[in-house]
Amino acid sequence: MKSAAPAAGASPAAVTSAVAPVASASVVSTPVNAGNGPAASPAAPVADAAGVPKPLLATETTAAQSTATPVTDAPPAEILLKAPEGVEMAATDLAAITSFAKDNGLSQKQAEAILARDVAGRKAGEEARQTEVRTIGESWRQEAEKHPEIGGDKLPAAIASAKRALMAHASADERAAISNSPFGNNPIFLAIMARVGARLTEDTVHAGGPSGQTAPAKTPGQIMYPHLYAKG
Repeated sequence: MKSAAPAAGASPAAVTSAVAPVASASVVSTPVNAGNGPAASPAAPVADAAGVPKPLLATETTAAQSTATPVTDAPPAEILLKAPEGVEMAATDLAAITSFAKDNGLSQKQAEAILARDVAGRKAGEEARQTEVRTIGESWRQEAEKHPEIGGDKLPAAIASAKRALMAHASADERAAISNSPFGNNPIFLAIMARVGARLTEDTVHAGGPSGQTAPAKTPGQIMYPHLYAKG
């Protein structure tokens, strides 16, 4: 539809009214950009993890800011370690653990944990060793009881003869060491000592070993069970 041309001599207001388009109700107005460039649009609200919109002026947290600094067990200026009560431990071993803890920046608590593990390992090792010693001793005893030379009915006499040889040729400390170890059950050792003792007489047995002093004659009971006749 064409607009009517303005009549000659019409006033400027009439001309403007004649050429101005009529705005439709369906036309959406756009924001006016006072400066150069595209018009600015309102910022969309940022939502949190639960979907709740954050305030427009909320500060965005970066990964570096949100990561809390872990609390560390800082190593002390000095680490002091001592063996637990009832446990014997060389000073050099304690010094080695202390030095390791310092070199690796460990705390007092961490150094004590290493010490506890070391002590537990030592205890387990000693228990295993004692078990092995008892097992070996019992095995030797069974072998001695079946030995063709000293076993069976001959074992009591062989033991008495072996003890006589020890009285003549071993010191008190040596006899005590043999008595308190499984080696006293070793069938080969028992057989050798029994042969040596068979060549000895009661009056050639030396008390205290190879000291050159001849002891008075001893009864079989004194030879087999010297601790029962020891002078208090």
